[in-house]
Amino acid sequence: MSESKSTANCGCTTVVLTVLTIFITLKLLGILTWSWFWIISPLFLYLVFPVLLFVMLLGAVVIPRAKLTIKNTKDDDTED
Repeated sequence: MSESKSTANCGCTTVVLTVLTIFITLKLLGILTWSWFWIISPLFLYLVFPVLLFVMLLGAVVIPRAKLTIKNTKDDDTED
């Protein structure tokens, strides 16, 4: 059962945490001179991506239904 969970996760968490650890280490060693915003940006992407995906899926469901409702309303108006 744990095998299916790891394939569903695609290792995204591991990649983000690895990149984040590397960036923080390089920043603390003085090798990177980037701002902390860019050092922590992989974490932001990891947190924002699911929200963007949800909004896109919601839009894919809501917009076609709204168009269908508008079309049905116009059809009802023409029948009178």
